[in-house]
Amino acid sequence: MRAQLLLIPVLFIVTAAIAQDSKVDLLKIDDVTVSTQLRDDKEAFVASMEKARGDMLKSFDRYAESMKANKSFVEAIEAEKKAFEKAGALPNSFGMKVATNVYRAAEKRAELECMAAFDRAAKACRDKGDLKAAAAILDEAKKILTTDPVTGGGVAVGDGVTGGGGEAGGDGVVLVAQHSGKVLAPSGAISGVKVLTANYVKGEQNQLWKVVAVGEGYVYIESVKTGMVMTMNGKENGVELIISKKRTPASDSQLWKLTPVVGKKDVNKIFAKGTGRVIGVAGKYKEAGLRILLWDDEDEPQEMFGFFVPK
Repeated sequence: MRAQLLLIPVLFIVTAAIAQDSKVDLLKIDDVTVSTQLRDDKEAFVASMEKARGDMLKSFDRYAESMKANKSFVEAIEAEKKAFEKAGALPNSFGMKVATNVYRAAEKRAELECMAAFDRAAKACRDKGDLKAAAAILDEAKKILTTDPVTGGGVAVGDGVTGGGGEAGGDGVVLVAQHSGKVLAPSGAISGVKVLTANYVKGEQNQLWKVVAVGEGYVYIESVKTGMVMTMNGKENGVELIISKKRTPASDSQLWKLTPVVGKKDVNKIFAKGTGRVIGVAGKYKEAGLRILLWDDEDEPQEMFGFFVPK
């Protein structure tokens, strides 16, 4: 979250089957049926997230003030603050751990409250027999929870690995570490959680990814389950990969270039834009639960990932 708050009204096209006695408070605006309650719910979510963001920025300032005698420390804090403002990257500084935990808790609470409100509205539609409206409401909820609530932006797709824009992998692919056979998966379903290795589980959506072309050969690597994307939490050797909401305009921290490995079908190295570095499994180990890090390209198997359609 990095810019001035832009609130965008949420419109839901629903049919006349939802009568005036529906649990959803409806209002007719420009011949489009709009749920005023859901609009309020979205605005409450955005307001909660903006407050959490503001509190986090104040924490950066307080920490920098407390360390002002150490110029290099202050510069590092300011760099982390800038990364948070620009790309939503959470800080690694020990002195920011409490603020980071408070921010994550606020984000999770806001997301759960928002989703609960949309679930109630969808249930009201289903109870009235309007399954189409219920599906539209849940789709909109996913958009809200996977789009930066500050910019309200969507995703621009162009030429890339899919040839003409759009997504590769249909319903998703698994990313398989070539040295271990483990797959990559987020460690949770909220922004900021780490990407880890995991044992493959057939049908587990959390282990599925989509490759979405952005342009100039770069892609998002998007979690099928959450709609969030792989994000580098910095550009130095050893920074961890997390998932976070898409940024608009596209942030370098979320853009990747896939480079095929010669002689290995559907196997790629994943280069981070603007770094010359690739992602790899921490420590070259082979068990589940290992972090995925940004590192210098050493052309090692732990830096190579198969993009396979699950069977």
